[in-house]
Order: sequence, then C-alpha cells, then structure tokens
Amino acid sequence: MPAGMASALVLAPWILERWGWATLWQLCAVAAAAIAALLLVRVPPDPARGADGAPAVRVRALALDTLRAPGPWLLALCFGLYAGQFIAVFGFLPTAYRDAGIAPGLAGSLTALGVAVNILGNVLSGRLVQHGVGRARLLAGTSVVMAAAAVAAFGAEFPFGVRYAAVLLLSAVGGVIPGTLFTTAPRFAPYPGAVSTTTGLMQQGSALGQFVSPPLVAAVAGASGGWHHTWWVTSAFALVNVVVAVAIGRLDGRIGERARPATR
Repeated sequence: MPAGMASALVLAPWILERWGWATLWQLCAVAAAAIAALLLVRVPPDPARGADGAPAVRVRALALDTLRAPGPWLLALCFGLYAGQFIAVFGFLPTAYRDAGIAPGLAGSLTALGVAVNILGNVLSGRLVQHGVGRARLLAGTSVVMAAAAVAAFGAEFPFGVRYAAVLLLSAVGGVIPGTLFTTAPRFAPYPGAVSTTTGLMQQGSALGQFVSPPLVAAVAGASGGWHHTWWVTSAFALVNVVVAVAIGRLDGRIGERARPATR
C-alpha cells in the first residue's frame, strides 16, 4: 500500500499537467478493474466443505462471531487511530508544502518519499514480533514516536530539513503499527476461520479513521490560519492509541494464559 501511494504521488503531478484530472481518475479505474479481473481469474472459490469434511462456516456466522469478540474491535480501533494520523499528515502534506512555496512536482516527490519509507516499519514489525517484542510495547512506543514527530514536523519552528526528517520518522516508525496489527489478527480472531473477518473489521477501522481525521485537521488548519496547530489532532489520536495498545497487551496476555498448557 505505501508503495502504491508513493507511486501515485510521483506520477499524479506529471499526469495532471499533461492530461488533467479526468485522465488520472480513468487510469485509477482501469487499475482497479484490472485487479478485479485478476482476482476473479486467480483466486479459487471458497470450498463448500472444510478440510475436515464439515460444512464451511457461513459468512453471517463468521461476521457475528467476529463482532462479539473484543480483540477484533481493539485492532480496528488501533488501526483507525493510526490511519487517521497517517492520512492527515500525508493527505495534506502536498498542500502544506505548496502553501510554503514549494513547487508541486517537488512537493509530490517529497510526500511520496515520506509515504514510501512506511514500508520499513511494515517489514521491521514482523521481525520484532518474531523476536519476542511485545505487541503492546510496539504499538504504544510507535504511537509516542508518531506524536513527538508530528509536533516536530508541524508545531515547532525548526528548519525545513529538521521538520521533513520528522515527517520521515513519523512514517517509517509508524509503519510498525499496521504490520503488528496484521500479525496479531490471527491471534485475536475468535477462531482460525474468522481471521478473514477479523482482518476485514480491522480494515473498516482504518477506513473510518481516514474518513474522520481529514475534516478535523482541515477544520483546525482553517480556524488557526495555517498548518502549525494540526499536530493537535494527530497527537491526540496517537495518545489515545497508547491506551488502546495497553488494552491490546492485556488481552494478549489473557490469550497467552489460556493457551499455556496446564501443569500438575
């Protein structure tokens, strides 16, 4: 996802300059249709029965069982708060840089690089979880770093190089959160067959965060006359995510206790 966003940010100014918005949206539609066709061709249909011969669980039952479990809701809330921060920063960053007098092409490239380094955190998170770093520690620590980076990038009078470095830090370290959440989804699903719906609920949380956050940031920017107070929104999201991370850690501990074999 970061690679696709970065590519779009680099290519969009070039396409807009030559062919306009209509062509850009048409190309996006073609890409979406191509992916849909590829999925229809390459992804096999769901089996009528499971591996043990029992009838496959119906979608409605999967959805209801997922909605009744606390773990998927915590993952969705955490992903939503993270996504709200990410889209608030990188969705408005080209506009903020344009307002600062930076050329649109350069602003798009700077934003694209910021989005692309998110991949580093995505990959690193899996390594850290495999090496036994606690999920709560990863999520809470990352949220604190994102809050501090947002203050440095938008709320402090640092030179441009320092503020841009803070943007890169926010993205690179922030990538740990989605990677950690995706590795946690199988553990927090009510049972193995519900991993798909757990991930789906988590994705809906991300979409809700991306929907709610930009209007809040835009309202703050409009009321304050600039982008220097927008860190209030992103930092608030990050600090709430610290609380959510603690709740995830507690649930993770309870799951571990249940999974531990009884001793005589």
